[in-house]
Amino acid sequence: MSNKKETEVTYPIHEMDARGKLILPSNIVSQINYLHGQVGKEEWSAMLLYDVKSGSPAKPEDFVLEAKHLFLMDIGTAAYTEYEADSDIVDIYEKLPDAMEWKTGHIHSHHNMSAYFSGTDWSELHTNVDKHNYYLSLIVNFDTKYAAKVAFLSNVHKTAKMNYVDDSGETQHFKNTTVEQQMAVIDMDVYYGLDDQFFYDRYHQVVDKEKERLKQLAAKRKSTYTTKGYTGGKSIDLSKYRGQNDALSGSEDTLPFEKGEKAPFEGDPKVMTTVEVENLARNVFAVNGDLDELQSVYQILYAIAASATEKQEFYYDYLALNVENIIGKFFDQDLEIDEMQIVVDEISKSTLRFSTIPALVDVVKGITEVLAHFLMDFELQKSGEETIEDKLEKEAADLS
Repeated sequence: MSNKKETEVTYPIHEMDARGKLILPSNIVSQINYLHGQVGKEEWSAMLLYDVKSGSPAKPEDFVLEAKHLFLMDIGTAAYTEYEADSDIVDIYEKLPDAMEWKTGHIHSHHNMSAYFSGTDWSELHTNVDKHNYYLSLIVNFDTKYAAKVAFLSNVHKTAKMNYVDDSGETQHFKNTTVEQQMAVIDMDVYYGLDDQFFYDRYHQVVDKEKERLKQLAAKRKSTYTTKGYTGGKSIDLSKYRGQNDALSGSEDTLPFEKGEKAPFEGDPKVMTTVEVENLARNVFAVNGDLDELQSVYQILYAIAASATEKQEFYYDYLALNVENIIGKFFDQDLEIDEMQIVVDEISKSTLRFSTIPALVDVVKGITEVLAHFLMDFELQKSGEETIEDKLEKEAADLS
């Protein structure tokens, strides 16, 4: 097996409509996480040994594969990994007797990037698909949102009905059949083998508790909010922070988030893909109205957590002022209440993924509180009711 580029080979692609299933047992998840921890932000690649649990590529909805073992082959750079099989693979069959019955595929890491099939990953499929009856490729990352495909070659018979006019003026009909070799591709849904159901159920329990806490917090703020700002009762003068942080500041006089040209990442607010959520979240968290932020959510949160307390206070106010502008520009439209609720909920999930990382606990809480309060004010504004900010401005005017 070779995962190093040889002669460039490309086949016409036929994507199957139905999806298969790939199961990752707990030992495979442990192996992936171990390599993530040891290798870090460099890409790594490995042979993926797997077994067929049921079905075949002919009927993807019944096609179930189960990963059995990872055999590390290469540690590359932050952007690339490749390998050629060598004599080391003999160790697999000496140490794992059952491996003779397993199939071999490919796995590699996208570290803190999204797990998707890039141009290089598609090239890898084209290069290796002819070396297997069918070929499994799995892409993993830190966020545990994995992508997997099974590819196989197939001769596709195409019949065309044709006609011509003969010498006597009669129309003659005939059929022409051609055969084209295509690469058929099955998208695989990735499932985790739940060896300890109690452990996995606890995750969902904690997430539900956090959602309830944020809901109660929003209700409490709605009834007790007494001063402008999102920093624990402090009122911040944003103007004095202009220019302190290039990633957060705009011009001296205006915010740089006016509604402009058609957004490059537009989508349907009610049917957002994982990639769209990630693109939107990282631009919102970076307060990037140009929608060209390339850092991951993980990187942005760490940068905020590492900044000075004073800058963090400014960040929360600045974020609150620009959430609606960035979301509106992303979808190239003003959202209705139900749409904004869906979008803010998805953005919140992008932060809650990191709520158990000690260095990010405070930042995650701060951002989720800002989003909860923003949504509350957005709903009041859209329904025509007086917002908290309006009430505060009136109270300030009365006092003066």
